[in-house]
Amino acid sequence: MRPKKTLIIGGGRLGHAIRHALLQAHQSVEAWDIKAERRSSPLPFETLAHEAHIFFIAAPTKANRSIAQKLLPSLNSSDVVISFAKGLEAPSASRVDTILREEIGKRAVYGFLTGPMLAAEIESGQPTFAELALSQKSAFGGVERLLEKTSISLTYNSDLPGLVLASVFKNCYAVGLGMFDALGYGTNFKSALTVYILGEMENLLSKLGGKKETVWGRAGLGDMLTTGWGNLSYNYHTGKRIVNEHDTTFKSEGCEALRQMKKFLGKKAKLTDFPVLAAIHSIVNDDHEPRKTFEKLLHHTLTR
Repeated sequence: MRPKKTLIIGGGRLGHAIRHALLQAHQSVEAWDIKAERRSSPLPFETLAHEAHIFFIAAPTKANRSIAQKLLPSLNSSDVVISFAKGLEAPSASRVDTILREEIGKRAVYGFLTGPMLAAEIESGQPTFAELALSQKSAFGGVERLLEKTSISLTYNSDLPGLVLASVFKNCYAVGLGMFDALGYGTNFKSALTVYILGEMENLLSKLGGKKETVWGRAGLGDMLTTGWGNLSYNYHTGKRIVNEHDTTFKSEGCEALRQMKKFLGKKAKLTDFPVLAAIHSIVNDDHEPRKTFEKLLHHTLTR
């Protein structure tokens, strides 16, 4: 009997980088994508899924439900399905852990892997530190062993809802920080704004079922520094383009989550209680003028 493989579903930059890292570590790994040219094998999806034990879903949030449904016939209780998706599904406004619970349930272990994980740095072998939450902690060791000879170091976090929430909100705020930099504000203001953002994230996680301390780990502060203060994040660059091109129709995970935000918060939290998130939301959803919106934040919120 052949040893079980790892299957990466999604052939974008992150999926490609994870596969490259695993191949460099001499792991048996295949990749499947809706685009045939991104696939590692001519075998059909069903065959690849049947031969795998660990599955990484490196696809946008909107595709995770259909992928989980496609995987279901091949899964057994010892299999592990891990998503990287940091958005909200439209039109349900569901988080990825909710999607996996609804579609996979107890058929297999499911989880979420996140943190400062720029694809280019993973592919080049730079040290990368991530957090993994699973529906069953007992499966962590197998995933850790899979990655132990790569440059990716894992820690376990029991706060599955909090990890997902931190990642969703981080993407939303990264769009805003991209806008902020495009407007030409300085580091002093940006630093103060980032501190305020992290406070908002604490309150959001607390109201929505996560743990406050998750904000200060790799999924929150760590990933915020990577995407909101670096220059390689798609959400960050989307924010810059919104300002520079006067266009709010972009479809990054952060923008798509912002469009679902009011429905997502529902009765658990009021958007207006989170001024920075509300400001970014108003620019993306309601075409509010970015500079006026940030000036209002400066004079009426951050100086209080």
